[in-house]
Amino acid sequence: MNIKLCKFLCSILSAITVAACGGGGGGGSPAAVTPAPIPVTYKASDWNATIAWWDDQTNVGQNDAFVKGMIDNILTTGYSGVTFSYKNPIDMSTGHVPAFSTTMANNTRMFSMMDYAYSKGLKVNIKVYWTLPDNNNVNQWSANDASNWYDSATPNAVKPYASTLLADMDTHFTQLANVAQAHHVSMIIMGSENDFLAYNQYHANWASMVSHLRGNGFTGKLTYDAIWQGKQGEAFYSVTVWDLMDKICLSFFPDFSGTPLSTAQDVVARWSSVTLAQITSPYADLNDPNNPFPSYVAELLAISQTWQNKEIIFGENAYENSTTALMNWNSVTQLVADGVVGGVAAPSVSATQREIAFEAELIVLKTPVAQGGLKGVVTGFNLMGYDPWEYSQTTGPMAVWKDWEQLMGTTAETIIKTYLQAGL
Repeated sequence: MNIKLCKFLCSILSAITVAACGGGGGGGSPAAVTPAPIPVTYKASDWNATIAWWDDQTNVGQNDAFVKGMIDNILTTGYSGVTFSYKNPIDMSTGHVPAFSTTMANNTRMFSMMDYAYSKGLKVNIKVYWTLPDNNNVNQWSANDASNWYDSATPNAVKPYASTLLADMDTHFTQLANVAQAHHVSMIIMGSENDFLAYNQYHANWASMVSHLRGNGFTGKLTYDAIWQGKQGEAFYSVTVWDLMDKICLSFFPDFSGTPLSTAQDVVARWSSVTLAQITSPYADLNDPNNPFPSYVAELLAISQTWQNKEIIFGENAYENSTTALMNWNSVTQLVADGVVGGVAAPSVSATQREIAFEAELIVLKTPVAQGGLKGVVTGFNLMGYDPWEYSQTTGPMAVWKDWEQLMGTTAETIIKTYLQAGL
């Protein structure tokens, strides 16, 4: 998740009280829950909706009945699974994180909701976040203690706090393995946008984590989510753990246009050919000066081919419900926070731009490679827009935010449903 977006959301979430959760918590250890048997034939695909649990009291904000209703909606929309995510706060002065437990950060209810999703016929996945105290992902931008975390002058140096964190991550996954297996977890995404931790100097650490997950009984897929915005020179290209993973996973936040387009086919064309001039917007403070790859389709094909044709899944994927939906994700969030950026008034809600963005993506993903698409190359996504707390606020800044991200019950979801039910 982009840092500006994180900071904006975290400033909002810090104001939400425990009372906003609406009850619905559950006691007891989730390990004691007996998961239901498989009621249906599960889809082999990984077209998932994302429920960012993070921690129950602050981030869920809804009772059991609402969350189950959301899961039911995810099923009827045609998704193959639900990806639940939780956070692990890092002590930045040492690199340590708390030991894993099934009740950490009130995750007991998360495991019970995972069991419910599984019983309804959805695959369930876990995504693990390693976060700063302010909820940002720890990465090369935020871990700015050069002597202990990351130094851009020596990006391949082993740093002590990074090594401590990776060792704690190893312990965490060793303890998570049998719990995840017991709850029928189909895939574990082992981190998100912590890219410097996945550089080559730490490859052996990741090999150890994978070995301990497998050695302790986890048989599902394993991957790691690296941020990729379709720009040349990104940190993504220094990540070297893909040989250990079952799929390549990347947070997909490309720029397609700095101004609104008319049709989904207009956006499809930008998947195959895009220039810096086309993605430059009136919002000067938000424009990324780095050149995009000439073709997002061609570059994603090249990424897969570099790693023995491994399939790709979009670990985070979203478009904002605004006139800037075709810009890099989080732009409108920051504009709402700032009111005005670069002397230009903040954009308005525009379902149309988000709808053509989603439809264009789905067209590209179902089109064979020989016809200019990515079918069989990109074989899954985790669509954002199903976080329960987004639906709990009717006034204040969260009410503004939910207009930009919510998917449940929207026209965009109807488009997604059409493609998912027809088969990608």
